[in-house]
Amino acid sequence: LVAGPPSRPEPVRLAGGDQIFGVDEDGSPLFGLRPGSQAALDLSASASVSFAAHAPTGGAQAGCAVTLLGPAAEAELPAELAKKLARQTGVGKEELEGRQWWRLAPCH
Repeated sequence: LVAGPPSRPEPVRLAGGDQIFGVDEDGSPLFGLRPGSQAALDLSASASVSFAAHAPTGGAQAGCAVTLLGPAAEAELPAELAKKLARQTGVGKEELEGRQWWRLAPCH
């Protein structure tokens, strides 16, 4: 564990570009799913989710992982996060805006 304010992970493009996530102003994961994807269909059926993230190899936190559990709710993609996601993942603004965005509210 690291004491102090939480660090903000960089936006990430997950497996094959199907899922993209970043963090909102509160540090909660905000992820965009393609409409009709299996993940989006699963969330429509049950908003209780688990979200796992692993640190990339070669960094100071290599091998670290975190799993968050909690309810997810549909969310708006903030404009500043959309710009950052587009810049860092190479996904265009139109594609980002066409995704279903969800915010995970981790349970304590």
